[in-house]
Amino acid sequence: LVSALLSYFVNYKQIVLSADQQEYKIQYSYKASMLAKLLCQILAIRYLPNGYVWWLVLEVVFAVVASVTLNRVISHTYPYLETDMDRGKELAKKYPNILTKVKQLFFHKIAGFALTQSSPIIIYVYTTLTIVALYGNYMLVILGVITFLTAMFNGITAGIGNLIAQGDKQHVVDVFEELFSINFLLSSVICFGVYKLLPSFIELWIGSDYLLDNTTLILLVIYTYISLTRQVIHAYINAYGLFGDIWAPITEAVINIGMSILLGYFYGLNGILTGVLFSLFLIVFCWKPYMLYMNGFKIKFSYYIVMYMKHIAILTICLVITCFVLNHFELEANMSLEYFVFSVVVYNGLFLVILFGFSFCVLRSFRSFLYRFLNKI
Repeated sequence: LVSALLSYFVNYKQIVLSADQQEYKIQYSYKASMLAKLLCQILAIRYLPNGYVWWLVLEVVFAVVASVTLNRVISHTYPYLETDMDRGKELAKKYPNILTKVKQLFFHKIAGFALTQSSPIIIYVYTTLTIVALYGNYMLVILGVITFLTAMFNGITAGIGNLIAQGDKQHVVDVFEELFSINFLLSSVICFGVYKLLPSFIELWIGSDYLLDNTTLILLVIYTYISLTRQVIHAYINAYGLFGDIWAPITEAVINIGMSILLGYFYGLNGILTGVLFSLFLIVFCWKPYMLYMNGFKIKFSYYIVMYMKHIAILTICLVITCFVLNHFELEANMSLEYFVFSVVVYNGLFLVILFGFSFCVLRSFRSFLYRFLNKI
């Protein structure tokens, strides 16, 4: 409770760093403290008596330390904020659209919470607590890789907002295509690794009794793919402030829960996941890009479809080539931790090299991003 309340009353100030394109300072201060906390908790629960009590104590201690560190960074970066804190009401009247955007965003956040938190409950209703635990193990890993890629793209929203403010629409679209291409590459490689190696990781981690069937794994990979590839579109929607479609997250939550209940009754866990994917496909995969192109870029949505089909065609070719090569030397990734790491390098490395090569040869946006990146270095 203390850790959660600090986020509302103290750590909210970090949004200033994000908006000022200085999110790296958040990583250095707050996130570094959280990493140290996690390592100490692991050691405490493993070696100290009453490890769970120590876990909670460390949670509180490091939450306070992280908050103090973060606020010192903010005070050092923006010393004038302390004297301007009493201007809130004045600025709220001057910029009323901010409160409007916050109210709109509230619906998106609540619906997103319902979307992610309802599935375990529905799974338990139609299956067993054991299936919920198996599903939780898989989602623990999947949400980890989603969080990892999300963290990589979190810092670009403020930069995109600055780019949009310059008013060069063509440049904005070009940068979007560049970011979309690199995000597509990383998302595809991650999803390929999840499909090929997640069962082996689960077996190595907690045993073969905790494996789910291959159909469930495919559905989870599709969920991971949609969640990862939405990052750039989500960043541009935030930069444009396109939160007026409050019906969309509500509709997404209703479709998700309704279809999950209906399909879960007939098909169990796979039916519930299909219901989740159905809502994600309609709102996240279809509607969000359409809204961005029509209301943000103000260009034809067909440009996005053509661009996306190019990426899908390249991905399909690379998957066929990679699977053809790997079929000649299948690896047993569950033998040991060392061999599993070796398998990760081989599977993901091979696919990354092939996809990178095709993307560089075919996609102008990918080449532009690479040249821009190299020039910055």
